[in-house]
Amino acid sequence: YLITIMVVLSINSNAGILDFITLDKAKEYYEKGEYKKAIKSYNSSSNTTQQLIYNRACAYYKNTDYKSAIKGYKSISDKSLKPKALHNLGNTYVKLKEYDKAIKSYEEALRLKYDKDTEYNLQQLKKQKQKRDKKNSNKNNKDNKNNKDKNSKQTSQNSNNKNNNKKDNKNNSNKNPQNNNQKSKQNTSPTKESKPSKTQHIDKMEEKKWLDKLQDKQRGILLYKIPYKGSKKIEKDW
Repeated sequence: YLITIMVVLSINSNAGILDFITLDKAKEYYEKGEYKKAIKSYNSSSNTTQQLIYNRACAYYKNTDYKSAIKGYKSISDKSLKPKALHNLGNTYVKLKEYDKAIKSYEEALRLKYDKDTEYNLQQLKKQKQKRDKKNSNKNNKDNKNNKDKNSKQTSQNSNNKNNNKKDNKNNSNKNPQNNNQKSKQNTSPTKESKPSKTQHIDKMEEKKWLDKLQDKQRGILLYKIPYKGSKKIEKDW
């Protein structure tokens, strides 16, 4: 990637000798790789030329402060600096992995002025993008195929389970014909009320008499014997 740093050639008449020394010092820091000091020197300068903004953006880039670099490169409007600023803007977007924006910056730089380094960067980035898109497409197709196979397998399994359940129900029905016949007989036979036997009828009458006496509070009856009439004549307490 091409990053260029240029010496400020044109200095405003209002800028004194101290400002010139500051800019020269910033250039020196930049060349030594002391980018933080270079940025500090640029910021302390009263000079606001496009060249200074471009140089400071380059220092931000080298210091990996990519957001500040982008802001600086985008603010360049000078026709002579614009193609270089757009080239470096593309490089900055690559660092941030914003490849579509990088491609757009390179293409815009080439429309303003052809540069072999910009062209090379653009073509390399497009090739990488094509490979990445193809890889993602293959991965998506593979995932979709796996999901389709999985769903198909699940559907087939559910169908088999359903058929097996039907088969089991049929087998159970065939295995127990007697129960089915009995159930059918029970359902179809008319309901018959059981008649109380003579003994049960007498017992109920005796029980009613006993209960009537219990309800009579004037009688202090705690226990009453009910005659049990069966095969043997015995009496049992209630």
